[in-house]
Amino acid sequence: MTRIFNTPFEISMRALIIISVSNGLTLDRINAYDFLATYGKQYGISDFDLNGDCEASQMQVDIRRQLTRDALKELVLKRYIYVQNLKKGFLYKPTNIGCVVVSQMESDYAKEFKRNAIAISKRFSNIKESEIIRLITKPNGGK
Repeated sequence: MTRIFNTPFEISMRALIIISVSNGLTLDRINAYDFLATYGKQYGISDFDLNGDCEASQMQVDIRRQLTRDALKELVLKRYIYVQNLKKGFLYKPTNIGCVVVSQMESDYAKEFKRNAIAISKRFSNIKESEIIRLITKPNGGK
């Protein structure tokens, strides 16, 4: 079966965008922000869901976590991001090379995703990960 969305490459590029607009994020926060940015309409972040409307999208959170973990490993190997080990866990931060890659993303999808990621970073930066995860795993998209 061929996937259209959520391929390893797509997830790694979305994670790179998220990391580049934030100030150090954990795996779970990256995964949650990715979900929110992709399904922004359901959470009042954008006018439409980037990967199309999907009522069962909350079921993807756990599945996407492993895909995001794998994507982060690839981004570290490519030196697009680096890992900082702190008391609160591993934080992923962009490298200069990673920021250059993001600046070269010019598709409509990438631009819209970046807008969503910036809005999410501002809106959720002071909210606990557990609260964000609870929001995105609620039935009806947290409504």
